[in-house]
Amino acid sequence: MQKPIKQYKAIFIDKGGVATTGGFPIFCPKLAKILGIPTRQSFEVFEDKNFPLLTQHKLTVRQYWKKCLNEVGRPDQFKNWPKFEKIVINSYTLNKKLLQIIKKLKKDYYIPILSNQGKQRKKYLNKNCHLSKYYDTFYMSSELGYNKSNPRFIKTILQRRHLKPSACILIDDQKKNLPTAEKMGLTTIYYTNVKQLTKDLKKIGVL
Repeated sequence: MQKPIKQYKAIFIDKGGVATTGGFPIFCPKLAKILGIPTRQSFEVFEDKNFPLLTQHKLTVRQYWKKCLNEVGRPDQFKNWPKFEKIVINSYTLNKKLLQIIKKLKKDYYIPILSNQGKQRKKYLNKNCHLSKYYDTFYMSSELGYNKSNPRFIKTILQRRHLKPSACILIDDQKKNLPTAEKMGLTTIYYTNVKQLTKDLKKIGVL
C-alpha cells in the first residue's frame, strides 16, 4: 500500500515566545530600574510605541534608543545605548524544551523562524541563541518590510519558497498574528507550552 502524501511541507515558528523565551518581560523591568522610570512606562515606550517602528525598519537600532531615551526623559543616557542593546539581546534565550520537537520535524519539514525584529539585531540574536543551527531560515519584518500581522509578510515567504498556504503551519504565541494566516489558508497553532504544542501537532498528524 502506497504511503499517503504529506499534506504539510513547512512549519513557520515565531521567534519571541516560541523559539526563544525572555525578551520584553525581562529587559523592560531591567531598563526601568537602571533609568529610574516606572516599569509601565518602560513597556509603553520601548515596546508598545517604538518597537513597531524598529521592526518595520523605520528606525535604526541607534535611532530607536535615542528616541526612546528622549521620551522617558533620560537623553543623558544615550551614550550608554550599546550597553542597553546588549541587555536586550541577552534577555532572549533559546527554548531548549522545543528543540526535541524541532529536531524530529526537520527531517520532513522546512522550518523557518519568523520575527518582528530590527534588522541589525539578526546577527546578534543568531549568535546568542544559535538559531541558524536549529532552524532553516530567519525571516524578519525589518527585512521583508512588513510585520507578521500583515498578509504580505507570509505571502512573500510563500512566493520565495514556492509554497501553497494549505501546505504550511504557523505556530505563534500571539493570537493577533494568527487570523491573517488563517484567512490565507494556513493551519495555525496558538502556542502556550511544549506539551500543548505536542498535542496539537499530533492532532493534525505532524508528530
